[in-house]
Amino acid sequence: MFGLRSVVGAAKRSGSIKIREHLDNIELVCECITIFGRETINMALGLKDKYGYSYFDCLMLASALENDCVYIFIEDMNDGQIIDGRLKIVNPFKGLR
Repeated sequence: MFGLRSVVGAAKRSGSIKIREHLDNIELVCECITIFGRETINMALGLKDKYGYSYFDCLMLASALENDCVYIFIEDMNDGQIIDGRLKIVNPFKGLR
């Protein structure tokens, strides 16, 4: 997600050429790049409306749901919450503070 946020940040500051350069750099260090299709984006928007999380958080949730994940480990969402009846949010840092 860091790479995606970097690209979005670049989009706010510059044009398409710079964004493509960022994507090229991400591809150099990542084994695979997942392109979010319309279905994933629509699912993320639905999750945003339903649960109230940010778009980028919902994009992660939608991707996890599409890939049949049972758990998503993330610290800034509601620990223990079940998304769409099949994805459980787990805060890996709960109890360490």
